[in-house]
Amino acid sequence: MCRVVKGVFCFQKTIHADTLNYYLSYLVACTFFAALYNKSPQRLSFPDGLDRETAAFLQGVAWTTANAFYGRITVEKKVAMVATH
Repeated sequence: MCRVVKGVFCFQKTIHADTLNYYLSYLVACTFFAALYNKSPQRLSFPDGLDRETAAFLQGVAWTTANAFYGRITVEKKVAMVATH
C-alpha cells in the first residue's frame, strides 16, 4: 500500500536508496532497449540482485512506456498491460 505525502508516493515498505537506484537503473536499461529496438525487454536476462517478479514488472513497465511514447498503443491497452505485470 502507498500513500501520498507532499505530492510524492510513499510506500509502507522501506526501500534503501541503493536498492531503488538499482531498480531504476534496470528500468532505464529496459526502456532504452524497448525504445531503440522496438522489441519487448521481457525476454532479457536480469541482474542477480533482482528477483524474477520485480524484473518482469519493470520489463513490462518499460515496454508499455516505450509503446505509449511512440503511440503504438491506446490508453485502455496501457492500463491493461501494466495491470497484468
